[in-house]
Amino acid sequence: MDSRIAPSGMAAAEGWHLERRTPPSRLYGANGLATGPDGRLYVAQVGGSQVSAIDVDTGAISTISPMGGAIVAPDDLVFDDAGNLYLTEITEGRVSMLTPGGEARVLYGDMPVANPITWHQGRLIAGECRMGARIMELDRDGGAPRLILDNIPMANAFQVGPDSKLYVPVMGANEIWRVDLETGAHDVVAIWACRTRSSSTARGASSPPRSPAARCCASTRSAAPAKSLPILVPASTMSASSATASSYPASPARSPNCSATAWSARSSPARCNGRSASPWARTERCSSRTARLATRSAPAARPNWRA
Repeated sequence: MDSRIAPSGMAAAEGWHLERRTPPSRLYGANGLATGPDGRLYVAQVGGSQVSAIDVDTGAISTISPMGGAIVAPDDLVFDDAGNLYLTEITEGRVSMLTPGGEARVLYGDMPVANPITWHQGRLIAGECRMGARIMELDRDGGAPRLILDNIPMANAFQVGPDSKLYVPVMGANEIWRVDLETGAHDVVAIWACRTRSSSTARGASSPPRSPAARCCASTRSAAPAKSLPILVPASTMSASSATASSYPASPARSPNCSATAWSARSSPARCNGRSASPWARTERCSSRTARLATRSAPAARPNWRA
């Protein structure tokens, strides 16, 4: 066995040959990414409980916070203007800071399933990826955080847009919310239109008012089949007045031995805000296994997350 290419610490049984067919990964997965003040790409790695920095020109990787160090299971990270690195530690339920000199300290330790974090004009914003999640502005001096919004169904990696509003992927609702950082006022700006789910089971109690796009496409969910096309729909493309239960043509039922199924807007004249559904017309090919999945009905009163 060639030790240069065989996995280290492994030996082949008698009569067998062992060799590595792919180069080993130099990362323990990749979660949050941020460009540092030195131009390197910093990578948070929950699985390896490690933070690494990658030189994007040479590919050289340096370990910034090793496994067993002060930072545990980092999920997302962001830099401030002074080069301090802030990280959410998802398994520890906390947010920590790592200085340019390598010193670590906990900023806030009561954030279950701490996940998204961002920096905007001197403000540190962090959130939780759980049902009933909170988004908060943290005090870097250790003071009490300011609650921006709560009861969110699983906030994930967010960013502040050019309009100074926070754009939040909300996993539990399959939507993107736009949040005012000052007041917490929020609305839905995009949704996965053709997923089938009950709106009462996936949305939090304080879910924002639905935009025209959300209302238009929500009306299709109850009528759509369990197997449907995932489409991200911006609010600007639709109006509530033209929403109907057939705003998106449903995929036709597939037979167990189908080889090709045409899905075309021509089979349904449905329109939303004067726009036909034809941009999403497509032809699908499916195997017998796919056909079985396509015809399987979703459990009652339970979201269908299958694409």
